[in-house]
Amino acid sequence: MPELTEDVLNMCAMGVLATGAVLCFLGYRVFLLLLAVGGLVVGAVAAGLAGLSISEDQTIAILSAVLGGFIGAVLMILLYFAVLFTIGAVTAGVIGYFVCIYTGTALTTVSVVAILVAALLGGILALVLQRFIIVLTSSAKGSVFLVLGIFYYVKRATLAPLLTGLYAAIAGEISEKGPDEAFRSGFALSPELSEGLSRAFSATSFYLMALGALALTLLGVAVQYTVTARPPKPKKEQAAKEE
Repeated sequence: MPELTEDVLNMCAMGVLATGAVLCFLGYRVFLLLLAVGGLVVGAVAAGLAGLSISEDQTIAILSAVLGGFIGAVLMILLYFAVLFTIGAVTAGVIGYFVCIYTGTALTTVSVVAILVAALLGGILALVLQRFIIVLTSSAKGSVFLVLGIFYYVKRATLAPLLTGLYAAIAGEISEKGPDEAFRSGFALSPELSEGLSRAFSATSFYLMALGALALTLLGVAVQYTVTARPPKPKKEQAAKEE
């Protein structure tokens, strides 16, 4: 496996920050592009793996990945409404599930049906409130990326050696045991590495990150609604202003 250095971590953190900024403040404008990129990645990976399973020829795998990525990107754009419905349904279903857990409600047939109904209503609501759902979900996802990137740079002196050590430990066990055996048996981390990770990702850090993500989500929603996601003005109104 390739070596993970601090320079690579810094580049990854910059990419995470850039992705977060685009999602948080321009999510509505680039939604179709994000769908296409997501479909491209999923389609390319799935088709590439399928090509490798059928034939060990790398050329066939690459051609399969290219074709699968193209098909995936096109399908994601064509399935725009299905994706929106899925986003709303999954969000509502997850909220319903956590409400059951928080209130101590057992997952009986009635509660499961209630969660499914909530998911269905969430999907329908997402289709009705397309702009709001896209703005809210993109701002929330972008805020998480931004918080992670900021957290890394704030604690870079501590996190960089911990992350490189974690990567080296995992890579070493995969090289020694093979990926299947390594994942089945679990990764044994040194006490120093485990304690360092526990201190870096403490409960206080998670609370601060959650508050930061919430604040950035609200800021992203405000920016998108007032600037980047504003609907275009009607042509008649623009003509009247020009006159």
